[in-house]
Amino acid sequence: MNDQIEERIKIIKGFKSYTYWKEKSPEEISNLLRVFAPIDYGFTLVFLLFVIVLSASALFELEFLSSKWEKSGLIVLMTISFSLRSPLTLAELMLKKHVQKIRTKNLAIKASLNSDLKSIISNFNNRRRKSVFFIIPVVLIMLASFAQVFEMNPYWSYFSSIILAYCVFVFVWIHYQLLKLHSNLKSGRGLIFGIWN
Repeated sequence: MNDQIEERIKIIKGFKSYTYWKEKSPEEISNLLRVFAPIDYGFTLVFLLFVIVLSASALFELEFLSSKWEKSGLIVLMTISFSLRSPLTLAELMLKKHVQKIRTKNLAIKASLNSDLKSIISNFNNRRRKSVFFIIPVVLIMLASFAQVFEMNPYWSYFSSIILAYCVFVFVWIHYQLLKLHSNLKSGRGLIFGIWN
């Protein structure tokens, strides 16, 4: 293991796990992540796509789904809850696999790759604290959704555009960050890196 590899592993250890792995060994954590990361990502993806279609139908008054919008408070609330932690579990799994692959290698890694990885991990660690433009819509949507669960939100029809914009933004952000991470890890290994391998 050379200095670049050691620095890279140190950067990866700076990733803040979303889940508190109490008294779990590294092997147990990896096994749990292999199970929960794809499920977490899959549920988030399904929820986001469903709410995008539903909110777009309500916004453009498409008959086949717009009538369901009034009953969508709970599904929107669940979507926001899932989206707040995605894709952190999948990113954590990718990073742990990467460490396992490079720990015994003697690869020549460019300093710029480690610098880029540090920036990517910083974005994951700080995404919820980074911008008031992210926090305000989340709080607003969650409060509105919660009220709609009990049919106490007379303004719910006006939230379709806000929720549509939020879900599209989160969908794009998740996949942009995952692609950046995948590209960096692939370059850092000098090999083809499979997310699920």
